[in-house]
Parts: sequence; C-alpha cells; structure tokens
Amino acid sequence: MVLPRPSYMGQVLQRFPPFGSLRRRHLDLIATHVDQVTLKAGAVWNRSGRIPRELLIIVEGSAQVEWDGQVIGGLGAGDLFGDLELVDGEQRVETVVATTPVTLLAVQARSLGYLLLAIPKLQARLLAALRGRLRERAAVGSGPFSLPDQHLAVQRPQPAAVSEPTSS
Repeated sequence: MVLPRPSYMGQVLQRFPPFGSLRRRHLDLIATHVDQVTLKAGAVWNRSGRIPRELLIIVEGSAQVEWDGQVIGGLGAGDLFGDLELVDGEQRVETVVATTPVTLLAVQARSLGYLLLAIPKLQARLLAALRGRLRERAAVGSGPFSLPDQHLAVQRPQPAAVSEPTSS
C-alpha cells in the first residue's frame, strides 16, 4: 500500500485515535514527518534492548509482542508502539514481530519532539493512549508492566527510634 503525502496521509492519520479530531493543518504537518515502512511477515522491527528512535503506527497487517521470549499480545491496524521508550528514554523492553505483511507509519524521535511542541493537543493524546495501554497490560497481568501475583506493600524504612535524653 503506497500512501501519498501530505493531504492523503493526513486522512490516513485521522483514522487513528490519538490523531482523530486534530485539525487538518495539524494532520498535514504530522504527515510531513511520517515515513511509510513495509515489512514482510516474520520481520522484527521493535527489538528488546535497543535504543528507541521512532514512534510506530500500524496501518495494515498484524504483529505479535514478545517479552522475555513469551508472546504477550498482538497488534493490528491503528495500534501504536515505541512511544513508551520515547517518553522515558529507556531501551525497548518488548520485541515486535510482524505476523503478516505490515505497513507502518514511523515518526522519528526528533520529529516527534518537534510535533509535540507544535501541536500541544498531540502530547496529551499520545500520553492518554500510552496510559490506557499500560493500565490494560497491568490488568491482564502480561509483560513487563504486569502486577505481581501477590500484592506487595511498599517497604519504607522506619525512622530510627528517638530516645529520650537521660539526666545525670
């Protein structure tokens, strides 16, 4: 699938929740910073342990998410990934493997930084999407963001006992 720029690309972006109701001029601006990538089934795009370089949006196709060698979920059209690592600056924690041919839209980290400044609503929407995915993962109990099997209380150090001065 070949996606022209920027007006048509803006229409494509509008189909996805974080971009849904942005103004046409904002969608066209985002479209100028988007690269289209096509992957064959079995291709690995997002590999655990690598430094993040882009936000990725699946336009067509499907992929599986792996963590620590286990499949923990799937991705399809409209799903984003790579955003957590761009937000926190840490290495990728999951590996994403295309299970069918996949068409992705990629926004490089530098471009994303510019777009977040140029379109303030975009930051709130991307963070809301990320927050929703993290909560969903925690509720399901899969992957690096799952909750422990047993509820563990946070261990805080107890203040040292203060002894009363003795009079001599």
